[in-house]
Amino acid sequence: MNKQIIFLTALLFSISVVFGQVNYTALDQVKPNAGKFRYGINFGVYAGWLDLQTADVVVGNGTLPGIGIDAIRGSLPHFFLEEWNYEIRKDWYAHYESLGANDHLVFVGYPSEEARDTKEYCSGFQSELFESLYEPIWDNNNGTPYNENNIYAAYLYKTVEIHKDYVKYWEIMNEPDFTTDWTVAFGQPGQPGNWWENVPQPCDMGIKAPFFHYVRMMRISWEIIKSVDPDAYVLTGGIGNEAFLDALCRYTDNPTDGSVSADYPHKGGAYFDVLSYHTYPHFDNTLRTFNGLDWDYHRHSDRAANGVIAKKESFQQVLDKYGFDGSQYPEKLWLISEMNVPRKTFSNLYFGSNEGQINFTIKSLVKVQQHGLEQVYFYNVSDNQPEDQIGYEFNAMGQLKYLGDYTYPDYEVNDQGIALKTTFDFLNNKTFDEKLTNELNMPDAVDGGVFIGTNDTVAVLWAKTALDQSEDAFTTFPLPNDFTILNDQAYEWNYSMTNLPRILDDNVLALNGTPVFFEISKNTTTSKTKELVGELKVHSFPNPSDGQFTIEIFADKSKTVSIELKNIQGQIIQEIAKNQKLNVGKNQFDSNEKLTSGLYFLSIKTTDGITQNLKIVIL
Repeated sequence: MNKQIIFLTALLFSISVVFGQVNYTALDQVKPNAGKFRYGINFGVYAGWLDLQTADVVVGNGTLPGIGIDAIRGSLPHFFLEEWNYEIRKDWYAHYESLGANDHLVFVGYPSEEARDTKEYCSGFQSELFESLYEPIWDNNNGTPYNENNIYAAYLYKTVEIHKDYVKYWEIMNEPDFTTDWTVAFGQPGQPGNWWENVPQPCDMGIKAPFFHYVRMMRISWEIIKSVDPDAYVLTGGIGNEAFLDALCRYTDNPTDGSVSADYPHKGGAYFDVLSYHTYPHFDNTLRTFNGLDWDYHRHSDRAANGVIAKKESFQQVLDKYGFDGSQYPEKLWLISEMNVPRKTFSNLYFGSNEGQINFTIKSLVKVQQHGLEQVYFYNVSDNQPEDQIGYEFNAMGQLKYLGDYTYPDYEVNDQGIALKTTFDFLNNKTFDEKLTNELNMPDAVDGGVFIGTNDTVAVLWAKTALDQSEDAFTTFPLPNDFTILNDQAYEWNYSMTNLPRILDDNVLALNGTPVFFEISKNTTTSKTKELVGELKVHSFPNPSDGQFTIEIFADKSKTVSIELKNIQGQIIQEIAKNQKLNVGKNQFDSNEKLTSGLYFLSIKTTDGITQNLKIVIL
């Protein structure tokens, strides 16, 4: 092969890589997410605040502590970018990354008036979608791979190209299943017009366009996004309706009737790899059941948190019906782009209380990680109204008090935001460990989970709530003997604010309906923990003492040990030994520190992973 042919071959290959269209769908592969679980939030618009400032508050900027957020759900609509330019938010996303937030979610769509379909598919209502959706997606001319005449494709290509270093999840519109007729949208099979057996009609949907046009948007989105950034994910638009998902899986983008043809080879399930859904358990029937005559209510935090997973399972039943079960087709990934319950209620039909919101926040974050979701985005950063004006449940879902009443950098955190921060501080960068959780042997009255990180293991436990309109619950739980609670300390929901642990008397835990965090260790081998070999026998005398005491350590093998004396806040008061070699047999260490009277803790750690903790009482 001569040099000219080699050059032309290489050039053609490079063009195909740069401008190449994807030759696969979600029927062929769904790439596993290699990133961490992210704690996300929906940004709103607050008078006097820029998103940059809001990010400083919720993520933290070194001066401001943050509230436990490391991903942001925003929007980059066509009408906005066309007016202000496509790079107007790029520096803002770079700022979010500098704070430690990334892998963000953006919902797209929403054409400018010039790009909006002018047809009225529902009499009196113009379509909310783009014109020219059925223009070819690609043409590889005019210096671009996409067809400039397909306005949505051109907009999406430019948007993804500019923001691909920061945005990992692309949601195709927000709530495309929003309905103006609940009788058909949530009607059961057999009922007139129900979406399980009929095509959703333009007049019944907020998009006011043929359902097949939304499927077309999904197809364009898949081809554009995957060609620009193969590592990005295409999402459904934050849906809440199982029948809408069923329709998406049974129709193509064929504008005539949604049927399969050579030009429209795949149904909508081929064009997304993450199912993004919204869940608001306080009003979506999660908290009530029909007994044949009337409703039975279950308005408490455990039912609400479990309802978040029940919603996922109901969507999975639809996906299983169409083969997205990991056998016929790849399983979908999962994400919640809006979730919350209110801290107030204005109707006795609904669930809402400050304590219930605190408990739901922690419990739901445990549950979603137990069930493999990739991210969760709370609604909302701030209350939508000042406290004394709130008259609607959705306005009482802020992690912060209404930001419009404050000027950056001032703000006030609601109790939910404190609970979120505590959860983030203990569970961030950890993974749920099913094996260790099962080994806790929790009784039926207890729920929670164990999460493992690089350097520590945390258990989150609570007594299950069961009474309607009540967060009252109590039980005792003797921790199995092979588990140790480090420093004999429990950390309450508000630890991120108080920094005051609760001191435990023994391994019998008194639990109520509000989750508690514990740092634990277990001297066994698991798939994610070190093998702990050998034993230490440790005791201290005299105890109580006046500050002068001796520590004796008996080791059956030579080890290296560090010994720290800590106060009840966990602060290191004295470093008695650091990486000191232990001999086989008895080893002795003395402390002559002058200490104020109170309770202290000895933390003895070896380099091969053994940890022992002792209480020290100073008179």
